[in-house]
Amino acid sequence: IAFSVALFGFYEGIAMTLMPVWGVRVGLVPAMAAATISAIYFGSIAWQVPIGWLSDHISRFAVLRLCAVVAVIGAVLLPLMGAAPWPLMATLFGGGGITTALYPVVLSMLGDRFSGAELVAGNAAVIMIYGIGSLAGPALAGAAMDVWNPHGLTVLIALAFTALLVAAGRAKA
Repeated sequence: IAFSVALFGFYEGIAMTLMPVWGVRVGLVPAMAAATISAIYFGSIAWQVPIGWLSDHISRFAVLRLCAVVAVIGAVLLPLMGAAPWPLMATLFGGGGITTALYPVVLSMLGDRFSGAELVAGNAAVIMIYGIGSLAGPALAGAAMDVWNPHGLTVLIALAFTALLVAAGRAKA
């Protein structure tokens, strides 16, 4: 739960701060680069109910892994989209939207495991861990973009969610 929440904060921090920068660097006009954030969050809105339904009907770990797989695939596809606005926006809508569904799935896992005062304490810990991830994400992604401009950002996202896949594969449901 903690690693997943940190990774969600990491991803969301990157999406909110550096996705438009990445967009400009791959050749999008500034308005379309700024729209990358909207594509991710419109996707997030659209995917909440289907992903929530799925996490209520199959293993939450399976849904967690699904979100991580989609994040890796989306991160790998982004450089291939380049400045083609509509395929890029569709990838961000689908991939980014499903990736952000990770957070409510993790909150459901927290609710499955704890109740009462333990749930309150767990939620407080989740908020702190999210903050740490959201602070680290943009800094690390900015450094990755300096190393490999601009695709270091997408490589970092793919590596981070691959680490989640490995961790989720080892965790007990």
